[in-house]
Amino acid sequence: MEAGVHRIRKSQRAPKRCIPCANAKIKCDKNIPCSNCKRKNIAQFCYREPVVVRNVLHNVNNCPPLGYDELAKENKELKSRISELESKQKSSRPYEPTEYNHSNLPSIRFITRNIHSDKANTRFGSLLQQEQDNISYYCNQKQCIDLLESDFFTYYNVLQIVEFNLSNISFIHCAVIPFVFMEQLQTQPFDIQDFEVYAGDSLKNLWASKLFGLLASGLHLANEALLAVLGICPKKANDYARVFFILALEALHRGNFLEQPNIAAIEAYCAFNMCFHDFVGSHLQNVMVNITICTARALGLDQLDANANGNDETLELEHKKRLWLILLITDWLDCYGRVSIINPGSFKTPLPLNMDEETLCVYEDSTFVSITYQRLMFQIAQNKRSSYYNDMVQTVSISLDTLVEAEKALQELHETLDKIVNTNKHSRSARNQELNPNFSSQKILLHTAINMELLDINRMTLLFIPREEWIKNRRDHCIRLARNLISFICGMSFLIYFWIFSEALVVCSTFLLLDITLVPEEDDQRLQSVLNARDTLTSLCETHLGARRGLAVVDHLLSLVKRPISPRYDSSPDDVPNIEHYFNGNELKDLFNVIPEGLFKGDSG
Repeated sequence: MEAGVHRIRKSQRAPKRCIPCANAKIKCDKNIPCSNCKRKNIAQFCYREPVVVRNVLHNVNNCPPLGYDELAKENKELKSRISELESKQKSSRPYEPTEYNHSNLPSIRFITRNIHSDKANTRFGSLLQQEQDNISYYCNQKQCIDLLESDFFTYYNVLQIVEFNLSNISFIHCAVIPFVFMEQLQTQPFDIQDFEVYAGDSLKNLWASKLFGLLASGLHLANEALLAVLGICPKKANDYARVFFILALEALHRGNFLEQPNIAAIEAYCAFNMCFHDFVGSHLQNVMVNITICTARALGLDQLDANANGNDETLELEHKKRLWLILLITDWLDCYGRVSIINPGSFKTPLPLNMDEETLCVYEDSTFVSITYQRLMFQIAQNKRSSYYNDMVQTVSISLDTLVEAEKALQELHETLDKIVNTNKHSRSARNQELNPNFSSQKILLHTAINMELLDINRMTLLFIPREEWIKNRRDHCIRLARNLISFICGMSFLIYFWIFSEALVVCSTFLLLDITLVPEEDDQRLQSVLNARDTLTSLCETHLGARRGLAVVDHLLSLVKRPISPRYDSSPDDVPNIEHYFNGNELKDLFNVIPEGLFKGDSG
């Protein structure tokens, strides 16, 4: 009896392509063996799939017979091969308890492995290498050892930082269910020695990665009250945050997140996601978000709905939906030199409910709870992705009409935010205040995000309308948006260390300086706004990589302000539909070559 006959399927027609060509989705010359298989030296595997068409067996003559003995032999060989590969994989794993060394945490190498093999010839690969050097610098300075062996790393301090994070900034990352994680932390306190002991336990390492991630982001955005409780200065908090970030990456790799999809790895990534821009830049972030999205898809987080997941507890289902939403917003909104990999319509997971995690009560959209911020951020991201997302492969056709519609949608969202603010402001319900301990922080971030996108849209309209019309109808609005954002951010205290604010200062300052250079005016208030922004950026330079890079660009443009250059708005060639023509033939063409080399090295940034 020939093997595999019981697997022959029924079909409407007999396949003409051989199986290798069909699997590869390439054209076959319909010979057995075909030219493709001959060229690939797999002629022995070239045959068409045997099928039954209208009770007649087809393609059986070209299928090589394989008896039971051959199958048993093949099965034995495959099992032996699998055992051999598993043994090699286990012996090659870099993290064994006896080999672990605090002074050598090479997580970055395993993230970038096989992504860009020829790093010397790619700018992206070069920057990844520089970020690896940046991480290695902090490891080699033994800051990890000093921190983990210091009196600072106590259960009391860990508890204070995690409580601060989950009470004040968890709405940004939604990494864990707060009261569930706090219960785990209190019932099973984490000791650094545990990190040594369970070096081979994937699940425990993923939990440790979440803990280190929460510590990193909590210290990174620590307010004065937390610093006073911990007894440290902002600079020391940032140094500790950077080391915890490195440890979070280390634990994530110990958890084999590249090999075994696990929702804990997604939670860990979300916990320290907000630290990438300030600690190592956006390039490592781009790699990590792609890996995490692939992990989420492997776990089915993009295909959730209430009916298909009826066995899930409500809170667990909502948590999964929140994690997918975080990745979706990051993919559609944080487009820094990467192409979005989530296409609209490719997922069916709905928005999370506007639900309080502890009470499981679902509130109206006008009430702020921990997930309201992300639900509104999704509307901003969706608007951008569908109307003016520029990912360098033109997946969105941008036009003046799409920009106008996008601007209208953002203005409506701004009005919605104002209504929510007023609703919550006039609510004297004690329960309402209890639900919204971070209401003002959500409002600040949403206000900044909406106005940043409005500034982008109004600047982009210059590509589609005459300059005279843009100057008349759009330029003043852009200047007003930029100056208001700078004034708003410079007056902040808490959250000022969040990377989006230093980016906003750089973007707004760059726009104003270009405008000053092209249209100089006496008694210029634009320049004063830039100088205010520069003061704030300077205060962030010691701890924020993005602020240092941005300040280098702002300072270069400031050096050009007293030397007006042409062409101006009213004398540029009509046939160049891009602002790049302002950079041709003058000193601005070297703008992006002024970033100091040291910014990518292991110095204080």
